[in-house]
Amino acid sequence: MTTTTQDNTVTLVNIEQEIQINATVEETYQAILNVNAWWLQRVSDNPNGLSFEPKVGGRFWETHDGSEESGFLFATVTSIKPNDHVSFTGNMGMPGAGQGNTTFQVIAQNDGTSIIKHTSQFMGILPDGFEEGMSNGWEYGLHGLKKFIETGERAKLPSQGNH
Repeated sequence: MTTTTQDNTVTLVNIEQEIQINATVEETYQAILNVNAWWLQRVSDNPNGLSFEPKVGGRFWETHDGSEESGFLFATVTSIKPNDHVSFTGNMGMPGAGQGNTTFQVIAQNDGTSIIKHTSQFMGILPDGFEEGMSNGWEYGLHGLKKFIETGERAKLPSQGNH
């Protein structure tokens, strides 16, 4: 048996971001739930393999082969209110000992547009640079979500030449 020693310091990362969306609250909220159109992190090459069950206790998961027998659980829905917010908790596909909470809140603007307020907290034994990478990843993802909402164009997965 091999034993390795590492720094087991637990770190908390908090990310808060907002993005203006040229769409109604209802359109924006529905697009957030359509995770296959904009969520970039995948554990398989299946471009339509994500499922999001919009209910408390619902799963946010990915199937490897189209069945429920082979897949990966990103998170579980912990709070949801249609056209207002959705929150979920899980490891979000991150390796190692970590757990996070993510919320997307949709805020109506007087001109008929909306703002997405995104917050994520992730806690665990995290590698150097994790906070910057997480912040940049969410910013990139939010811009992909905005593009999907405003143009209908799905985000390209990294394996599809998006990086």
